[in-house]
Order: sequence, then structure tokens, then C-alpha cells
Amino acid sequence: VIMFFILKGLFFVCSSIEALAQNLEAKGDLSFRNPFIPPFPRRKIKVAEPITAIIEAPVEIIPPPLIINGLIWNTDKPQAIVNNQVVSVGDTVAETKILNIQKSGIEILYNDKAFFIKMNDKGK
Repeated sequence: VIMFFILKGLFFVCSSIEALAQNLEAKGDLSFRNPFIPPFPRRKIKVAEPITAIIEAPVEIIPPPLIINGLIWNTDKPQAIVNNQVVSVGDTVAETKILNIQKSGIEILYNDKAFFIKMNDKGK
């Protein structure tokens, strides 16, 4: 008896599927949806504009190493011995211009920036 109901239910399901297939054949639409294509249109995503401005970090200007070997400061024409060269105010040595010569050191100009080098600094 149980077997009868199972077979009858199976027959009912099969006949329903067959009726559906015949209905589709009559309409001429036997195509199935591609599962890899989304059923809804894709939304366009707005992408932010790339940043084109370049922010440059400040570069620390370091003068070349200068060794002060001696100073003559209390005269009409002060002079210094820098890197074993005798220089006066306005002279250039190792790409630096001598701005001032004092008792404690020399003032130089390098890349439009003024530096003061003490007698004992040896270029630091």
C-alpha cells in the first residue's frame, strides 16, 4: 500500500514536469538563464580621481666639511685658513662663500643659507 502511494506521487511529479516542458515547447522558449551573468544590471562604481599633487619634504641643507686651520680677525682685512687655503671675506672655498671672519669662527653662505662654523667644529 505504501509502495502504491510512493509510485503515485512519483507519477504525479513526473507528469507535472512533462506538462511544464510541453508548455515551454509550445511557447518556443527552451532557453535557460546563464548562471554566470548577473540577473540585474551592474551598477557603475565611481572611482576617485588620483592625487597628482606631490608634497616635497623639506630638505636639510648641510654645508660641505670645512676645517678651519687658523684665523686672523682683528685687522682691516680679516683672513682665515680654511681647508689649508688662505681666504678673505667674499672669497669662495668648497662651494661656500665667506661672509664674515670673527675670533670664534667664520660665517659662510651655502645654497643661499648662512652657517656659522666655529674654530673647533671642523666643519660640523
